[in-house]
Amino acid sequence: MSQNVNVTINGKSYSFPQGYTILQACKESNVYIPTLCYHPDLPEAGKCGLCVVMINETAYAYACVQKIAPNMHIDTVSPEVFAKARIALNNFIDLYSIPESKDIEDICKYLNPKNTIRNRNADHSISVMFNPSECINCDRCTRACSDVQNIGALNELHPNLRTNECISCGLCIMVCPTRALEEVSSIPQIYRALAKRKTLILQIAPSVRVSLGELFGNPPGTVVTGKIIAAARQLGFSYVFDTNFGADMTIVEEGQEFLKRFEKKVRLPQFTSCCPAWVNFVEKLHPELIPHLSSTKSPHMIVGTLVKTYFASIKMIDPDDIFLVSLMPCVAKKDEIARMQHADKVDAVITTREFAKMIQEFEISFNTLKDSDFDKMMGSSSGGGNIFGVTGGVTESCLRYLYQEITHTPLRNLEFKQLQGLKAIREATIKIGDNNIKVAVCSGIAAAREFIESEDYKKYHFIEVMACPGGCAFGGGQPKYSSRTKALNRIQAIRNFDANKEIKVCSDNPEVKDVYENFLISPGS
Repeated sequence: MSQNVNVTINGKSYSFPQGYTILQACKESNVYIPTLCYHPDLPEAGKCGLCVVMINETAYAYACVQKIAPNMHIDTVSPEVFAKARIALNNFIDLYSIPESKDIEDICKYLNPKNTIRNRNADHSISVMFNPSECINCDRCTRACSDVQNIGALNELHPNLRTNECISCGLCIMVCPTRALEEVSSIPQIYRALAKRKTLILQIAPSVRVSLGELFGNPPGTVVTGKIIAAARQLGFSYVFDTNFGADMTIVEEGQEFLKRFEKKVRLPQFTSCCPAWVNFVEKLHPELIPHLSSTKSPHMIVGTLVKTYFASIKMIDPDDIFLVSLMPCVAKKDEIARMQHADKVDAVITTREFAKMIQEFEISFNTLKDSDFDKMMGSSSGGGNIFGVTGGVTESCLRYLYQEITHTPLRNLEFKQLQGLKAIREATIKIGDNNIKVAVCSGIAAAREFIESEDYKKYHFIEVMACPGGCAFGGGQPKYSSRTKALNRIQAIRNFDANKEIKVCSDNPEVKDVYENFLISPGS
C-alpha cells in the first residue's frame, strides 16, 4: 500500500498518494493549471511548458511530469510563474486568431497571451483534413499516432495526410483540442442528394446509438436508437436500416469462409476484415497478410449491396435514385467506400459527430423526439450482431455461429468471458465438437502490430483486430471525451443490447433467413 506525501500548494497543505504528479495533485485540489500538450489518455510529454510551476521558491518544473515529494512547496500563481507560462504560450501557439475550443479559451482567459503566426499548408486525405489556422502545436496528434497507435504517420512541422502510413483511424482527431484535425465532411453530399430528391436511406452502426446522445447532454451509454431514427426521418431519410443486420450477414459469410479454410488448413489464421483502418494497416505496412484477411464485406457494405439490389427490386426503386448513407463511429469507413470494389454500394459515410451537426443545423429538438423504429427487411438483428461495436464482439458472434454449424445444437453458454474486457491481447482455445479452435483478439492497432511482428499470430486460427483501442465504441468518429474511462458505459450499453435480445445467433435472424431463401441462396453466393 503506497504512503501519502504531504505537500503545500499555494500556501495550503494537502496529502496525496506517493507517485502523483504535481498536475494530478492540483487537479484533485481544484487548483487550475493550464495545459495544452497533456491528455489523460496519452503519455506525458512536458512539451508545451504551460503547466510550469515553482518548487520550493527556487526551481521551476512542468506539473505534468514532475512527481510530488515530501514537504514540497508548490506555487502556481506567482507573477514569475504566470510570466513563464505566457512566454510558453506565445511560443507555442502561432495563430491569427484563437480557435473555438473551451480548453483554449480557458487558457487564454487565464494567461491573456499575444499571438504570432506560423505558415503551414492545409492538407487532406479521403477521410481526414488538417487546417493549420486552428493548430496550436500541442503535439497531441503526433503522440496519439506514435505512442498510442504505434504508426508514426504524422509530422507536426510538415503535416501530410495523403502519402504516408496514415490508416485513417481518427485517433488524432479525438485528442485534438481544436478543429485543426477533422474528418472530411460528407454533409454537403447528403444535402445535394436531398435537393435532387433522391431516395435517402440511412443505416446505423451499433455503437453510434449509445454515444450520440452525449452530444445533446446525455451521459455516455444512453441508448438513443429511436431518437436517431426519428431525427433521420425529419432530416429527409425515407428508410432507416440497422447495420446490425449486416453484422449478422457478415458472420454467416465469414463463418462459412472460416470453416472452409479450417477444413483445408489454408490461409490460416483468418483475420477479420470489418475494420477498414486495420485493412489499411495491412495494405500499407504488412501486405504479406492480405491473403489472410477475410474476403467478407464489412456489415455496412453488405447492407449497401443488398439495398441497391434486393431492396431496390422489391420496392421497385431505380438503384441510381437511391442515396445510401452509413452513420458510423469510424473515420476510415470514408476510405472504405472509395475502394474500387465497393464503388456505388454506399454513397456517403457520416460520423456520429457529423450526424449531430446535421440535427443541430435543422434545429431539431433531439431529446424531445418520440422514438421511431427501424424499417423492416433489414431492421432486425441478433445479439451477436449488436456486439460488433465492442472489442471481441466479432469473435464472440462468430464462435456462436460456428458452434451451431459444427455441432448442429444450440449453444447454451452464449458468452465467451475470456474474450471480453479491454486487455490489448486476449486469447482462448475453444473446443467445438472435436475441434480446438485457437482465437485471438487485438484491441488497438499498436497491440496488433506487436502481435504480428512477434509472429505469435501464426499459432492461431481466427484473429480479430480493431484499430481503435476498445473497438468501435471508441472509434475516431465518436463524440470526443476528456478521457476514455469516462466513456466506458458505452461498452456496457452495447453488451446490454445482446443481453436483451431473444435471438443470440446470427443464423437465427428471420430476416437473414429471408435474404438467403429469396435472393442469395447460400453463403458466398
